[in-house]
Amino acid sequence: MVAALDRTGVVAALAQLLGQAGGAAGWVAGLGLGVLVNLVNNLPAGLHVNAWQFLQIGLVVMPLALFAAVVALYP
Repeated sequence: MVAALDRTGVVAALAQLLGQAGGAAGWVAGLGLGVLVNLVNNLPAGLHVNAWQFLQIGLVVMPLALFAAVVALYP
């Protein structure tokens, strides 16, 4: 999915828009995109959890993963 978006130029266009917006726009977009991608990719994968359990787990795991990713990018 990401490769298709990259080939169509959507990724470059979004990167340019976020670069122009500055400030917290990138953080908000990244957080929103992370939630959306997790829901689309993992919820229908047969994890044997309901939507509420998935959300509860995601609320704990996703901020930790985001923090680790940011720390890895900016040591």
